[in-house]
Amino acid sequence: PVMDLDTVTRVLTVIALLISIASAFYAWASRGGKEMADQVKKLGDDAVKTRAQVQAIEGELKHLPSQRDVHMLTLQLTELHGRLGTFDTELASVARTVRRIEDHLLRGEKA
Repeated sequence: PVMDLDTVTRVLTVIALLISIASAFYAWASRGGKEMADQVKKLGDDAVKTRAQVQAIEGELKHLPSQRDVHMLTLQLTELHGRLGTFDTELASVARTVRRIEDHLLRGEKA
């Protein structure tokens, strides 16, 4: 089974074609791999930034009052409002008494 020159040329042509197809596929796959690697790196960078932002938010949230704290403040403000209403009533009563005393003293000096 000796091959003639024409058959060898055809076989080498097919091999060259296969090599060029393989090279083109490798180049295409490598380019896609680089793009994928760039995207993965970008996603990693975004994840690091997001983690830093979440940590900053968590740090700020630690300083904020809890729902229980706000509820306690509301109760205390309600109690203070009630006390102020009582003081207002008592102060009006004292003011009336002072006016009566003042009127009495002014009338007493004229008589």
